[in-house]
Amino acid sequence: MQIQEDRVEICQEYWNLGDYKRQKDFILSRTKAYGIERERPRSAERKRKRKHTISYFFIKPDGLHVKVCKKFFLATLCVSSGPVYTALAEKGEASTFVGEDKRGHHTSSNKTSEERLDLVRKHIESFPKIESHYTRSDTHRQYLNQDMSISKMYHLYKLHCDQLVPPKTDPVEELTYRRLFCTEYNLSFFHPKKDQCMKCSKHKILTGIDNVNFEEEYQAHLQRSKEAQIKSSGKLRATKDSNFISASFDLHSVLQLPNTNASLLYYSRKLSLYNLCIYDAAKPNDAFCYCWNEVQAGRRSNEIGTAIYKWLSDLPSNIREVSLFSDTCGGQNRNQNVAAMFVHAMQSTPLEVISQHFLQ
Repeated sequence: MQIQEDRVEICQEYWNLGDYKRQKDFILSRTKAYGIERERPRSAERKRKRKHTISYFFIKPDGLHVKVCKKFFLATLCVSSGPVYTALAEKGEASTFVGEDKRGHHTSSNKTSEERLDLVRKHIESFPKIESHYTRSDTHRQYLNQDMSISKMYHLYKLHCDQLVPPKTDPVEELTYRRLFCTEYNLSFFHPKKDQCMKCSKHKILTGIDNVNFEEEYQAHLQRSKEAQIKSSGKLRATKDSNFISASFDLHSVLQLPNTNASLLYYSRKLSLYNLCIYDAAKPNDAFCYCWNEVQAGRRSNEIGTAIYKWLSDLPSNIREVSLFSDTCGGQNRNQNVAAMFVHAMQSTPLEVISQHFLQ
């Protein structure tokens, strides 16, 4: 039992050294190589290549050397014969290890070359991308066509490799393609959405004193939400009052044109189409869509204000009051440009009251 405990301590001592050279010195201090004293005569075909004999021993705390066999020595240190032969082969004059740790300094035989990886990167970057519609200020993620997937992209990549001018490049494995896509690029295939309220989500996450400090702001947010819901009941008034109209407006997600599954168009830069929809709350719930593409204009407050002004100008002459509802997107709906447009609309149209309400 004591022998087994000593072997465990020796093994721990060896591995706790933690340094490649120190471990080799540990082996050299407990081994000794000397010339072959006696060799049996053999034929040239059976002659052994061994040039020396190795003796193995361990050192007790009192300095006594205890000779052991090779199998016992290697099993105690939990190593193979390789570290022993390496230590003896690069033993210096001072009986210490003078070699270097060569592990990890050679190129793996099955490593994917940088040229092949660069071809994968160029293929991923060849697909047209769009920015997030709702969360551009919160994320730098870009989006690919919703009909695409990593598997489809890899299939197109293999076709691309087959069509290369000789010398052709063998395509990498799909796992490698997927790893590069997921680790080196901030891309997604889904429509960028922001369905949850940020303040409500924050209230659910916060705990302790942070939640207490945020409670007042959260309650004010709920109160504004209730007020907006009450005001949104203006559709009942719009049904009865011929001089009043209630409507909501929002800029829809960017539409990519043309919308097709043709593989050749996956690499083409598609045209972005913007659509501002104004929806009448009263029956028959008319909807007005104002569309333009990215060549004609952008999707900032000037464009939004122009579309709303066009809708206000086309209202029947008997309309005197308009109540509009929208989200709180500062770059499009809630800004001084849109407010100035409302003032101009009241001066250039029969409208007397224009109110804008922001849904929480």
